[in-house]
Amino acid sequence: MIWVLFSPAFLRYLLTMTSNGSKHNGSGPGPGNGSGGSNGSGGNNGNDDDDDNKIVHFPSLADRDRMRKEKIAKEEAWRAEYKAKQKALNKTQNPPFINWDKIPLFVRVLLPIFIVIHAGQQILLDQSQQMILFLNFGFLPAHYTGHFGWQSIAGPFTHLFLHGDWMHLVFNCIMFTAMGTFFARDLGNKMAWAFFFACGLGGAALFLALNFGDRYPLIGASGAISGFFAVFLVMMYKRGGFHQFKLVRQYGLMAVIGFWLVLMFAIAILMGGHSWEAHTGGFMTGLFFLSWIIRKDLKFWRL
Repeated sequence: MIWVLFSPAFLRYLLTMTSNGSKHNGSGPGPGNGSGGSNGSGGNNGNDDDDDNKIVHFPSLADRDRMRKEKIAKEEAWRAEYKAKQKALNKTQNPPFINWDKIPLFVRVLLPIFIVIHAGQQILLDQSQQMILFLNFGFLPAHYTGHFGWQSIAGPFTHLFLHGDWMHLVFNCIMFTAMGTFFARDLGNKMAWAFFFACGLGGAALFLALNFGDRYPLIGASGAISGFFAVFLVMMYKRGGFHQFKLVRQYGLMAVIGFWLVLMFAIAILMGGHSWEAHTGGFMTGLFFLSWIIRKDLKFWRL
């Protein structure tokens, strides 16, 4: 029996069992408890990885705070982008009634001057004081019948900035904004300044010629604005406007000009007191001025 225990065959059997044990419990791939068994790092790595994948890892407080801030930043960026798109869309679909930024500088400077001066005279002066203001700073033909004082020099310019009442001011401001913007966009702000005063002087000159010695003052920018209106009519005609009318097709630009002059005379007869002389003088000055700009002569009927 002892011989059997120490026989080579039994020893080989023991070595075989020992080897199998090490595979199960040691570093081998067996199901033992070692590094290669079922509880080790070898044969059961697949199961361990599967178990790790099943574990739910919660972020730390720092990670959660960082993610919250990132979410808030993304939401704010999205809101800002959405507001910008809506603002651009609203501008396209609902443009403002008056886009101040697109009005030429010439109009933006002169328009507030009209308003401030009139508001000041209405607030600070009573009716008698306003009349004294008109007699001194309006255009008074009587100033040119005898002694020439400072009023004779200032009047042709200062009368353009005075208005009789709010209705007079509002109407002139509306027409000035429309006609002045049209002119300045085509011919520039510097030319608009020269044109404004030239037409104002032209209106005052005709008023003086037809009312020489009169003590009724001319006030308002209507003469200058009529010059801008003349340019508007000419440019509209040159761009194809008014050709739907038979008289315009037959007589051209002179039909448009003639219609406006007849209208001014009719208003003067029916209404009176609206300084039609200044309107007509400013209108004709505007035609001559525009002809000189375009043709370098005064033959406005050939425009």
